[in-house]
Amino acid sequence: MTPNTDSTTNLPSRLRWLRADVEPVEGPREEIMRAYAQAGFVGTLVPVDVAEVPAPQPVTLRPGVDVDPEAAKRIAAAEAFLKARGFAPPPTWFAAGTEMLPEGRAKFGSLAKRHEDLPVFRDAAAEVIDVIRAEDRRDMVLGDARALRLTPEGTLTRGKGDIALEPNALKGIIGRFPRAFPGAWSFLALLDPAARAEAVNAQLSRLSEWYSDDERNLRLRLRNVGGWRAFAAVSPTYMPMDADRVLGAYVETLDALGLPDPRGAIAYNGETTDVTIRATWHAPVSFRPSVGDVFESGITGRTNDAGNGAHRGGNTFTRIICINCTTGDFGNESLRRVHKGSRVSDLTAQGLAKVQQDVGDLVSRSGDAARFFLDAWGTLRETPITKVGRIADPKVFLKNLVSSGDLDADVGRDVMVEALLRGFDVEPGETLADIFNAVTRAAHDGMLDEAQRWRVERAAGSLLPVLANRAAEA
Repeated sequence: MTPNTDSTTNLPSRLRWLRADVEPVEGPREEIMRAYAQAGFVGTLVPVDVAEVPAPQPVTLRPGVDVDPEAAKRIAAAEAFLKARGFAPPPTWFAAGTEMLPEGRAKFGSLAKRHEDLPVFRDAAAEVIDVIRAEDRRDMVLGDARALRLTPEGTLTRGKGDIALEPNALKGIIGRFPRAFPGAWSFLALLDPAARAEAVNAQLSRLSEWYSDDERNLRLRLRNVGGWRAFAAVSPTYMPMDADRVLGAYVETLDALGLPDPRGAIAYNGETTDVTIRATWHAPVSFRPSVGDVFESGITGRTNDAGNGAHRGGNTFTRIICINCTTGDFGNESLRRVHKGSRVSDLTAQGLAKVQQDVGDLVSRSGDAARFFLDAWGTLRETPITKVGRIADPKVFLKNLVSSGDLDADVGRDVMVEALLRGFDVEPGETLADIFNAVTRAAHDGMLDEAQRWRVERAAGSLLPVLANRAAEA
């Protein structure tokens, strides 16, 4: 069909009327034919050659002025997703979807590249886990602290062997008995070693004036770092839940999500035993953000192995709030767990189970957000199926998902394939996003019963990380 053809009649939609000594007249077919007949069919009618309508030129958005309507729609969906889950994105300084300045885009690109260069969380955690386990930590119950004495050399003794003390261990002993040492650490730290030992020993010998027999019990945490030494003083009910176990729980639960590996930044302070944790997913360098976009999503956490803080964690997001890529972090701290043990029984196994449950709940919420934003960032949408295999035909690709077991919904093969193809025909395409959309439509196409639909939805959730990993590797 030519550009000047009526799609219903296959006749020219416009005509030109040519007559001698008269200017040609051009117009809609029926109008020209009516005039031609009224004039006694004088002259000749010829079709008008209508040039192809040129493709619309891309609109150039003015930085700091124009709003990209597609970006505004994407950002509104993200805000609705986050607010429905109790998160409060910070307000933007320009309208959501506003085109960013070139330097803002450059800054985003550098942030994306920096994140890309981080190690995957699993590897970052493994390094810290190895360091902590190499310390070979042990706990020692000392009993009544009245019998302890600090030497001028800075060691602790009960009349037998001496125990080397790290500064935080001595500070921990002073902190365990605040009624005997009210606000004393800042003063004691200024004294010379001999005077400090004399002052500390004088108060230790008088502990019974302020504390009962049970309250005077003390427990030291030891590690072998170039020799055995105490790094913390804690109560007898303190339950060791060292960071290597906590990090192991994060690695295990993040792996169980089946999503592309988050990148990790883990800092271990050997002096304080503080560990800070950050595991996030980030929009790729190819993503074109606007003001209001969330481009990083994940979890943060911190823990301490010297009795100086609870295990804390929460979800975190980073949003662009200005045209120069000024960003704002937001999220929550939904996890806080103090590791409490018992004087009479070992509760370590129960404590580890609680850590795993806490981390599992936190990571599950983070995984839901990661799935949403991986899709919003176009990780699947920008990847054609030909980049992740040799199959060029999307329908063959879908059939192969079933036969290979990548899509395992416990639905008969022929039924599953037919539902997939029907879902694909609704909105065909050649990217991994089109493949995933076909799977989700298949669950609601009407071919499957309620139980099968539920299994397909669950299988779709498992398939997303498979496709996302292939997109990341493409």
